[in-house]
Parts: sequence; C-alpha cells; structure tokens
Amino acid sequence: MTSPILALKDIELIYGSGATAFQALRGASLTLERGALTVMFGPSGSGKTSLLQVMGCQLRPTAGTIRLFGGALEGITQDELARLRLAHYGFVFQHYHLFPALRAWENVAIALDLKEWPRERRREEAQNLLRMVGVAELAERFPAQLSGGQKQRVAIARALGGNPDILLADEPTAALDGKTGRGITAVLHVLARKRNCAVLVVSHDPRVVPFADRVVQLEDGVIVDDRYGPARCTSPRRMQTPDSPKLLRSTAGRGTGGRRRAPWVTLGVVSGALVLGLALTITASSSNEHGPRAGFPTTDSIIEGGVVTPLGGTRVIIPQLSGIIAKIYVHSGDSVKTGQLLAELDNADYRAALAAATAQVQLRSAELEKLRHGARSQTIEQARAVLHEAQAQEALAANEAERRDILARRKLISTEQAEQARAEAAVRRAQSEKAAAAYAELVAGTRPEDIAAATAALAVAVAERDRAAAQLEKR
Repeated sequence: MTSPILALKDIELIYGSGATAFQALRGASLTLERGALTVMFGPSGSGKTSLLQVMGCQLRPTAGTIRLFGGALEGITQDELARLRLAHYGFVFQHYHLFPALRAWENVAIALDLKEWPRERRREEAQNLLRMVGVAELAERFPAQLSGGQKQRVAIARALGGNPDILLADEPTAALDGKTGRGITAVLHVLARKRNCAVLVVSHDPRVVPFADRVVQLEDGVIVDDRYGPARCTSPRRMQTPDSPKLLRSTAGRGTGGRRRAPWVTLGVVSGALVLGLALTITASSSNEHGPRAGFPTTDSIIEGGVVTPLGGTRVIIPQLSGIIAKIYVHSGDSVKTGQLLAELDNADYRAALAAATAQVQLRSAELEKLRHGARSQTIEQARAVLHEAQAQEALAANEAERRDILARRKLISTEQAEQARAEAAVRRAQSEKAAAAYAELVAGTRPEDIAAATAALAVAVAERDRAAAQLEKR
C-alpha cells in the first residue's frame, strides 16, 4: 500500500480562549491518497470547513500532527505554508470566485501565472485544462455568460493549474441542481484518477456518494465514520469502527457480520457497481507528469441511456445509469482530455426556455417602443407639423374673411370679394379639421392607458426571462 500524500493525526482545533473558547475539532485523524476521491459529510457546525482549512495549510491546529509527503509541517513559517499551498494544492469553492472582468481562459491562466509558468505557454495550458473539464469551447466567454455548472468547471480547471497533488473542494455542488452537481462530481472523480491526485470534497449532498472512493462522516468535530465508498474497486468495508451509539442508531441496513450500514452507504452501494463499470471504461493514460495507472484499461466507450457500449466491444446494460448520466463519451487519446468526456449535460431545455423568454421581452419591448417613439418620431411628428400648418392657414384665412366682411359692410369692397374670403376660410378650416383628425388617429395608439398596459406586459416578460436565466444559472 502506498504512503498517504497527506496525513493528519489527533488534530485539535480551538477558537478563542477562556470562557469564549470553542473546540471545533476533537482528535481528528485522516489521510488522503493519490488517485482517490474522498467525500466528507457532516451537519452544519460539525467542523468540516475547519478540518478542510487545516488540511489546506490555511489554519494551524491547536494540537496534533500534519504530515505532507511524510514531512511534518509543525514549526514552519507562514511564508513556507503559502509556498506549500501554491506548489501542491488546488482549491475549488462553492461560489466559484471567478474574476468577472476576465475571460474563462484568463481566469485559469491566473493560477499558472502565480505558479510562474512561462508566459508563452499559459494560454495553451489554460485551453488544455478547460478542455479537460469539458468547456474548451467557452474559453473566450466572461463569467456572466456562463451557467453555474460551466463556472464551476472553469473553477476546477483553474484549481488544476500547475498540476496540484491535492485538490480540496468546499461544497462544489451546493449552488447547482442535481444533474449538474453529479456532472461536476463525476469530473472530480475521474480527475483524481487521471491526474493521480488526492481529491477531498466537503458536501451536504448525498448524490455525490456514488462517485466516492471513500466516505468520511464528521460530527461535533469528531470523525465518527470512515469507509470505502461505492466507487472504490473493492467491496465496501469499515476502515474505522466508531464508538458512537448515535451513529449506529441512525443507520439503516445490515453489513457483513451484522454491523449496520450507514444510510449514505446503503444509497451508495446501489449505484456503486454502475459507477465502477463507468470507472473501468475510463482511460488509464495519466498526464505526462504522473504516468499511467494500473487497472484502468485504455478504451473508447459511449454511455447513453443506461447502456455502456465500448466502441468495437460488447454492450453492457446498466439501467440505473440512465437516470444519473445522460451521455458520456470516453476517449483515451491525449488530445481529448478527461473532463471533456464527461456528462454532456448542456442544459438545452433551460436554454430553450431562456431563449423563448428573451424573445418575448424583445417583442414586448418593440411594441412599447412603437407606442412611445416609433410612429411619433416620424408619422406623428409629420402629422403634427401638418396640423400646425393647417391651423395657421385656417387662422390666417379666418382673419382675412373677417377683415373683408368688415370692408364689405362699409362698401369698401364688393360683397363677392368678402364671400370669396369666407369660402377660402371654410376650405382652410376643413383642411385643419382633417389634419387634426389624422393626428388624433395616430395619437390614439399611444394613449396613456395603452402605454401602461404595454409597460406591464414588458415587466411580466422581463420577470419570466430573469426566472429562466436564474434556472439556467443554477444549472
């Protein structure tokens, strides 16, 4: 058995002192091995994040020992710890922490810059890492243009920059829906093997269990259970025997020798075989830094609808898989990296809903624009100008008719001249009335109540679009 890459023994962690002291960890002992995905469960306040920070050299324990590659970390300086984190660790967070002003590949390249990769190689390596997690085609997009699952894949690619030996993920699926969360966990599961690194996932989500090589349960700062997970290539068995009656009472099902099996293990065993079948189809060709791993034969496969079909091989039926992973294409060539081969869950239904809602917003916006500005800017303005001119001509004609009527009564002009002016005034009045009617007809389409109704319709469409965008973001 190979030595663990990271080993914690009897870790105690106390926050504060005196009457306000709080003990977050109580004698926690844990190891991480290369090529394995470990999942840590526990209720809020159980010490999961504290233990993760201790393992990531971000917190110094109050007592206990930490060994990285067999060397003790006690007594080293903060600067030395920072260099250890930079050289050997990658971190994945619940809320991604991507720089909004940087494109996807630039977010990944930042990690390479910190690890002093040659400038001319950073973009190429960033593209390779994005390809590995299945989002190479999104390299030029900004975070605001990505779904939640796509952002998390970019964050994983960033964490892989510089080939870390240990990858620590704090609730990486918490902000994602179930299907996308399983896809992210599948990526981490395969990366542990492909990159030959140790991966630790802290989670509340029981749906990540089928991908775990090992499952650890933490309660009140104490590791109460530590088992092989469903994805490990051996029968699940206990690694430690907890003395917690509470844990035994809370479990369901019987294991070997009459011991009870924890509920998440009962859930995991059901899907363990199918994940094991999936793992065996995944290529063993590791990165150039670590070489191949034994036990994972090179193969090309299609997994779709619960049927595993090795290309040129025999079909393997796994009905339970159809509800977990829609489609996976597994290829052994170096040019197609691991994560690209996982769960092509492209959120097509949510994108279609968002596209339809966006189209409605555009339609309602155009209708409101037409009411407010479209016709007014040309037709209504022209009609108003015609009306103003007609009213001016009407006023002039009326004044002229009145003037001639006065002159005719005084016998200064003939009666015919006065009648001619009155006729001209009548024509101008008719023209003005016609212009006013035309203008009123155009303005009728922009009544305040019509604009209010159009504005309300646009608000409803915008709300529906935002709801669709939020659903897609959760993906």
